[in-house]
Order: sequence, then structure tokens, then C-alpha cells
Amino acid sequence: AVRTLARSKGMVIAVSLSTGFAIAISLGTYSEMRMVFHAVPGIGDHGNLYTIQTSLSFPDYERYADPNGPFAAIAAYQGPVVFSIRRGGTTERVWGQIVTPDYFEVLKAPAVGGRTFSSGNEDAGRANVVISEGHWQRHFGGSPDVIGQTLDINGLSATIVGVAARDFIGASPLTSAAEMWISTNGDPRLAPELTPDFLRSRI
Repeated sequence: AVRTLARSKGMVIAVSLSTGFAIAISLGTYSEMRMVFHAVPGIGDHGNLYTIQTSLSFPDYERYADPNGPFAAIAAYQGPVVFSIRRGGTTERVWGQIVTPDYFEVLKAPAVGGRTFSSGNEDAGRANVVISEGHWQRHFGGSPDVIGQTLDINGLSATIVGVAARDFIGASPLTSAAEMWISTNGDPRLAPELTPDFLRSRI
């Protein structure tokens, strides 16, 4: 899911893959535009959001993300992904997404508390998580002290660094509603989908 970007006068297009991975790319023209993201809550600048259907891999995303390439910026996500969250003596399944670090920035979906992911080194190799506003209200009572608290995600302690924009549940709320997000540059122990071998072979 995506927006027009400064370096290009063309459209930015979110491409959904059969594997559940999506990639946002900026193109001058595209004949297979599917829809505008008018109904996606929590995303800014809806008028510049579009989606298409195509097939691209994670290595394709990396090529498009080359800073010397033709695109101003791109973002990608994989979902739905199920996370096992352990609270006390119980474990629950929570749906989320694995996203590239600039996902929230590209979507113009700021945090209402804390921060979203960074394309710098703040999240690299770290077990950080952004949670939805709904998850924050239901499980933490909307407490501002949630930032810095931890969640047991798939058996690993992850630090909550931000609460997503109000009502934001991801770029594909009808097919991939999310309560939490982890970054592709985060600690690979958080999810099997983050391991380099999985990214290369399955996405």
C-alpha cells in the first residue's frame, strides 16, 4: 500500500502477492490499477493510494529499493502472519504483519504513541514491535506507559516501541487485518518469516 512520492510524478502502487507479501512501487503508468485506498483507516493522503495485482519476490523488492534506482521510496509487507502471544499462563494467537522499516512512513500512518520503525539502525537486529491502537486499549487500558513494555512473541521478549495510528490495522484491512507489526530488519528469532533463508526461498 502506498502513496505518490516526491521523485516521481507517477503513481505508487501496492502489489499483492499470492504468498501474502505485498510491495509498493512507484511507476510512471500502469494499466492494471485495481482500486484507490479510500476506505483504509489510519492512512494519510488517500487520493494517491492504489493497488494492482502482480507477482514480485523479496529480491525484486530489494532491487526496487536501491537508493540509486528510479523510485523515490517503496514499502512492502507480508501478512497475515500469526504470532503467539503469551500473557501470564495463557497463550493467544494474534494476527499481524511483517513490514519493511519505512512501511508506516510511506503510508503516512504515524504513531499515536512512541514511534514507528526506522530505516536506520534503531530497529536493526532488535526485537521491537508496533501494536495497534485497539490492541493497546484492550490489553493495556490505553496507558501511556506501554512504550518500553515487553510482549512475549513466539517465545521471545519484544519491546513495544510504538502504538499505530488510531483505527489503523494495516494496508489491507479486509484481507490482512493486523494488531501488531514487526520489521524485516528486526531480530529474526521473532518469526520464522524473518530468517534470510525464508525471505529468499519463500517470498
